[in-house]
Amino acid sequence: MKKIFSFVLGCINSIVFATKHILLIGSFFIPYFLSPTIGFLKVWKSIEPHLKSHIMNLDVREIEIVGYSHGAAIALLCYEYCKYNRPDCAIEGAGFGAPRVFWGRVPDVVRERCKSFKVVRCGRDIVTHVPPAIFGFKHISEVVEVGESVGLVADHYAEMYLDALKK
Repeated sequence: MKKIFSFVLGCINSIVFATKHILLIGSFFIPYFLSPTIGFLKVWKSIEPHLKSHIMNLDVREIEIVGYSHGAAIALLCYEYCKYNRPDCAIEGAGFGAPRVFWGRVPDVVRERCKSFKVVRCGRDIVTHVPPAIFGFKHISEVVEVGESVGLVADHYAEMYLDALKK
């Protein structure tokens, strides 16, 4: 039995985006009009052609997907693809410091597939509050809160998440 682990690393600086592939998996099926934030979807779609064979490998029985910051948004899209295309796999996913990825009404079938994806917020991490909900942006699942707040920006640092999870 094979297991795939995916870690997608984001960065506070919105100009920089990096991925660290540890047998990274992925692809995506939701058409653009179903409204994941377009920038995240474009990044995901650029990764998809390089990863499809890993996820579709029938020897793979377990998939874990984890992301931080911008990478958490990409991890969510990867998670949704995996749930759609590999219902035979055990799939787990979490996004630490994830921005809101979806806008408008999310189809029930997509919401159902993604309900077990963990969106983790440390303190009052500002990135987990953008884009603004008042404009219709939303997380796809409930937000799990960890740690104490030390400041909107400082709460987003990876070290804050690591410290909070150790407690």
